[in-house]
Amino acid sequence: LQYCATSHTVQIAVCDKLKLTVGCASHVQGANGVGAAKLMVSAASQLDSQTTARAALNVTGTAPEVDVSLVRSLNEHCMVQQKASCSTDGCTMSFSAYPWLSRTLRGNLGISLGASPNVTVGLLKRSSTLGHSARAFLNLYPGAGELGAQLKYKPTRDFAIKIAPSISHRGWALQATCTKAVDAGLTKLHWALRVRRVGVQVRFTLCRSGLRF
Repeated sequence: LQYCATSHTVQIAVCDKLKLTVGCASHVQGANGVGAAKLMVSAASQLDSQTTARAALNVTGTAPEVDVSLVRSLNEHCMVQQKASCSTDGCTMSFSAYPWLSRTLRGNLGISLGASPNVTVGLLKRSSTLGHSARAFLNLYPGAGELGAQLKYKPTRDFAIKIAPSISHRGWALQATCTKAVDAGLTKLHWALRVRRVGVQVRFTLCRSGLRF
Protein backbone atom coordinates (compact mmCIF):
# COMPACT_ATOMS: atom_id res chain seq x y z
CA LEU A 1 0.00 0.00 0.00
CA GLN A 2 1.61 3.25 -1.16
CA TYR A 3 -0.85 5.66 0.44
CA CYS A 4 -4.39 6.09 1.76
CA ALA A 5 -6.56 9.17 1.19
CA THR A 6 -9.99 10.26 2.42
CA SER A 7 -12.10 13.35 1.74
CA HIS A 8 -15.36 14.83 3.04
CA THR A 9 -17.29 17.70 1.42
CA VAL A 10 -20.59 19.45 2.12
CA GLN A 11 -22.45 21.56 -0.45
CA ILE A 12 -24.70 24.38 0.78
CA ALA A 13 -27.21 26.24 -1.40
CA VAL A 14 -27.03 29.71 0.16
CA CYS A 15 -29.60 31.04 -2.32
CA ASP A 16 -30.83 30.32 -5.83
CA LYS A 17 -27.71 31.84 -7.43
CA LEU A 18 -25.00 30.97 -4.88
CA LYS A 19 -23.65 27.57 -3.84
CA LEU A 20 -20.94 27.03 -1.25
CA THR A 21 -18.83 23.87 -0.81
CA VAL A 22 -16.72 23.18 2.29
CA GLY A 23 -14.58 20.10 2.77
CA CYS A 24 -11.37 18.54 3.99
CA ALA A 25 -9.06 15.76 2.81
CA SER A 26 -6.32 13.67 4.39
CA HIS A 27 -3.43 11.82 2.81
CA VAL A 28 -1.32 9.23 4.66
CA GLN A 29 1.74 7.49 3.23
CA GLY A 30 1.64 3.74 3.75
CA ALA A 31 5.38 3.19 4.21
CA ASN A 32 6.30 5.85 6.78
CA GLY A 33 2.97 7.12 8.10
CA VAL A 34 3.62 10.73 7.08
CA GLY A 35 0.34 12.54 6.59
CA ALA A 36 -1.07 15.79 5.22
CA ALA A 37 -4.45 17.47 5.57
CA LYS A 38 -6.15 19.90 3.19
CA LEU A 39 -9.00 22.35 3.74
CA MET A 40 -11.20 23.11 0.71
CA VAL A 41 -13.64 26.01 0.31
CA SER A 42 -15.32 26.95 -2.98
CA ALA A 43 -18.22 29.06 -4.18
CA ALA A 44 -20.17 29.25 -7.45
CA SER A 45 -22.47 32.12 -8.38
CA GLN A 46 -24.81 32.56 -11.34
CA LEU A 47 -24.18 36.18 -12.33
CA ASP A 48 -26.73 36.14 -15.15
CA SER A 49 -28.37 33.69 -17.53
CA GLN A 50 -25.12 33.19 -19.47
CA THR A 51 -22.32 33.85 -16.95
CA THR A 52 -21.11 31.82 -13.96
CA ALA A 53 -18.29 32.78 -11.58
CA ARG A 54 -16.39 30.28 -9.44
CA ALA A 55 -13.75 30.73 -6.73
CA ALA A 56 -11.89 28.09 -4.72
CA LEU A 57 -9.39 28.12 -1.85
CA ASN A 58 -7.36 25.04 -0.90
CA VAL A 59 -5.03 25.15 2.10
CA THR A 60 -2.48 22.40 2.80
CA GLY A 61 -0.50 23.22 5.92
CA THR A 62 0.62 26.81 5.31
CA ALA A 63 0.46 26.60 1.49
CA PRO A 64 -2.74 28.15 0.08
CA GLU A 65 -3.96 27.69 -3.51
CA VAL A 66 -6.51 30.07 -5.06
CA ASP A 67 -8.51 29.54 -8.27
CA VAL A 68 -10.90 32.06 -9.83
CA SER A 69 -12.78 31.36 -13.06
CA LEU A 70 -15.45 32.95 -15.22
CA VAL A 71 -17.56 30.86 -17.62
CA ARG A 72 -19.72 32.56 -20.24
CA SER A 73 -21.90 31.28 -23.07
CA LEU A 74 -21.30 33.50 -26.09
CA ASN A 75 -24.16 31.86 -27.97
CA GLU A 76 -25.75 28.44 -28.34
CA HIS A 77 -22.71 27.22 -30.28
CA CYS A 78 -19.75 28.34 -28.12
CA MET A 79 -18.77 28.71 -24.47
CA VAL A 80 -15.55 30.28 -23.12
CA GLN A 81 -13.76 30.06 -19.78
CA GLN A 82 -11.20 32.42 -18.24
CA LYS A 83 -9.26 31.18 -15.23
CA ALA A 84 -6.52 32.47 -12.91
CA SER A 85 -4.68 30.31 -10.36
CA CYS A 86 -2.10 31.20 -7.71
CA SER A 87 -0.06 28.94 -5.43
CA THR A 88 3.40 28.69 -3.93
CA ASP A 89 4.63 27.41 -7.32
CA GLY A 90 3.53 30.61 -9.07
CA CYS A 91 0.56 31.99 -10.97
CA THR A 92 -1.17 30.66 -14.10
CA MET A 93 -3.72 32.24 -16.41
CA SER A 94 -5.70 30.23 -18.94
CA PHE A 95 -8.31 30.69 -21.65
CA SER A 96 -10.46 27.87 -23.04
CA ALA A 97 -13.08 27.74 -25.78
CA TYR A 98 -15.70 24.99 -26.18
CA PRO A 99 -17.36 25.25 -29.62
CA TRP A 100 -20.16 22.90 -30.66
CA LEU A 101 -19.06 21.53 -34.04
CA SER A 102 -22.38 19.73 -34.48
CA ARG A 103 -25.40 18.80 -32.39
CA THR A 104 -23.48 15.98 -30.67
CA LEU A 105 -19.81 16.92 -31.24
CA ARG A 106 -18.02 19.53 -29.12
CA GLY A 107 -14.43 20.75 -29.43
CA ASN A 108 -12.05 22.07 -26.80
CA LEU A 109 -9.08 24.42 -27.23
CA GLY A 110 -7.22 25.76 -24.20
CA ILE A 111 -4.04 27.78 -23.63
CA SER A 112 -2.34 28.35 -20.25
CA LEU A 113 0.47 30.80 -19.51
CA GLY A 114 2.58 31.30 -16.41
CA ALA A 115 3.94 28.73 -13.97
CA SER A 116 2.32 25.78 -15.80
CA PRO A 117 2.15 26.60 -19.53
CA ASN A 118 0.33 24.11 -21.76
CA VAL A 119 -1.91 23.73 -24.78
CA THR A 120 -4.96 21.44 -24.76
CA VAL A 121 -6.93 20.17 -27.76
CA GLY A 122 -9.87 17.82 -27.40
CA LEU A 123 -13.07 16.41 -28.89
CA LEU A 124 -16.20 15.12 -27.16
CA LYS A 125 -18.84 13.04 -28.94
CA ARG A 126 -22.17 12.45 -27.19
CA SER A 127 -25.06 10.17 -28.04
CA SER A 128 -28.13 12.08 -29.18
CA THR A 129 -30.53 9.77 -27.30
CA LEU A 130 -28.56 7.87 -24.61
CA GLY A 131 -25.88 8.81 -22.09
CA HIS A 132 -23.01 7.24 -24.05
CA SER A 133 -20.04 9.43 -24.99
CA ALA A 134 -16.47 9.27 -26.32
CA ARG A 135 -13.70 11.78 -25.63
CA ALA A 136 -10.14 12.26 -26.88
CA PHE A 137 -7.60 14.89 -25.81
CA LEU A 138 -4.01 15.98 -26.30
CA ASN A 139 -2.12 18.01 -23.70
CA LEU A 140 1.21 19.59 -24.64
CA TYR A 141 3.65 20.82 -21.99
CA PRO A 142 7.21 22.19 -22.36
CA GLY A 143 9.23 19.09 -23.21
CA ALA A 144 6.36 16.64 -22.55
CA GLY A 145 2.80 15.74 -23.45
CA GLU A 146 -0.14 13.46 -22.76
CA LEU A 147 -2.57 11.68 -25.10
CA GLY A 148 -5.73 10.13 -23.71
CA ALA A 149 -9.28 9.00 -24.37
CA GLN A 150 -12.42 8.18 -22.40
CA LEU A 151 -15.34 5.93 -23.30
CA LYS A 152 -18.56 6.18 -21.31
CA TYR A 153 -21.26 3.50 -21.41
CA LYS A 154 -24.56 4.34 -19.69
CA PRO A 155 -27.15 1.61 -20.28
CA THR A 156 -29.58 3.05 -17.68
CA ARG A 157 -30.12 6.40 -15.99
CA ASP A 158 -28.68 5.19 -12.67
CA PHE A 159 -25.59 3.27 -13.83
CA ALA A 160 -22.52 4.19 -15.89
CA ILE A 161 -19.07 2.78 -16.69
CA LYS A 162 -16.08 4.82 -17.87
CA ILE A 163 -12.85 3.47 -19.36
CA ALA A 164 -10.01 6.00 -19.74
CA PRO A 165 -6.62 4.97 -21.18
CA SER A 166 -3.76 7.47 -21.46
CA ILE A 167 -0.06 7.64 -22.27
CA SER A 168 2.53 10.29 -21.42
CA HIS A 169 6.24 10.69 -20.73
CA ARG A 170 5.61 9.05 -17.32
CA GLY A 171 4.24 5.91 -18.97
CA TRP A 172 0.81 4.42 -19.63
CA ALA A 173 -2.26 4.41 -17.36
CA LEU A 174 -5.73 2.87 -17.45
CA GLN A 175 -8.64 3.94 -15.26
CA ALA A 176 -12.02 2.24 -14.91
CA THR A 177 -14.88 3.95 -13.04
CA CYS A 178 -18.35 2.65 -12.12
CA THR A 179 -21.12 4.96 -10.89
CA LYS A 180 -24.39 3.79 -9.35
CA ALA A 181 -27.24 6.07 -8.24
CA VAL A 182 -29.80 4.86 -5.69
CA ASP A 183 -32.65 6.33 -3.67
CA ALA A 184 -34.03 8.46 -6.54
CA GLY A 185 -30.58 9.84 -7.28
CA LEU A 186 -30.00 11.25 -3.78
CA THR A 187 -27.17 8.76 -3.17
CA LYS A 188 -24.35 7.99 -5.60
CA LEU A 189 -21.63 5.36 -5.28
CA HIS A 190 -18.37 5.62 -7.24
CA TRP A 191 -15.76 2.89 -7.62
CA ALA A 192 -12.53 3.73 -9.43
CA LEU A 193 -9.58 1.52 -10.34
CA ARG A 194 -6.42 3.13 -11.76
CA VAL A 195 -3.64 0.93 -13.09
CA ARG A 196 -0.23 2.37 -13.92
CA ARG A 197 3.17 0.93 -14.65
CA VAL A 198 4.33 1.67 -11.11
CA GLY A 199 1.23 0.66 -9.11
CA VAL A 200 -2.51 0.28 -8.65
CA GLN A 201 -4.91 2.75 -7.01
CA VAL A 202 -8.43 1.98 -5.76
CA ARG A 203 -10.91 4.70 -4.74
CA PHE A 204 -14.44 4.50 -3.32
CA THR A 205 -16.67 7.57 -3.01
CA LEU A 206 -20.12 7.96 -1.43
CA CYS A 207 -22.22 11.06 -2.18
CA ARG A 208 -25.43 11.66 -0.24
CA SER A 209 -27.53 14.86 -0.46
CA GLY A 210 -24.52 17.15 -0.81
CA LEU A 211 -22.26 15.15 1.54
CA ARG A 212 -19.24 13.49 -0.03
CA PHE A 213 -17.15 10.77 1.67
